[in-house]
Amino acid sequence: MEIKSYALQQIYVAGEVNSPGVIRSTVPLTASGAIAQAGGIRLATAHSHGALLLRRKPDGTIVYYKLGFHGDLPGGEGDPILRSNDYIYVPRTAIAAVADFVQANLTRVIPVSASYSVFHTF
Repeated sequence: MEIKSYALQQIYVAGEVNSPGVIRSTVPLTASGAIAQAGGIRLATAHSHGALLLRRKPDGTIVYYKLGFHGDLPGGEGDPILRSNDYIYVPRTAIAAVADFVQANLTRVIPVSASYSVFHTF
């Protein structure tokens, strides 16, 4: 028997990707393929080794798997084939979150001149 076509899948990709939203596909997608279709990760701010795949089980509970894009899913499944309504979330790095906080809050309270650096190394 030959498969002629697949049912339309909807995969949700959010977080630190260039074009977050719904990915629709009539061919099976892997996690990395869905992220690629969402424009790839934002290299400057994405915590790629902390990405999550959330999936609803038949009993309604939601399970999640940590993705690292290097085949570290439980069971050695590598880059998993996604199911319809799977949700992939790519979080921000801690330093990106701090930079957002500084930009949104501290620069309004503390005057910063163009010659002064908020972050410096020791």
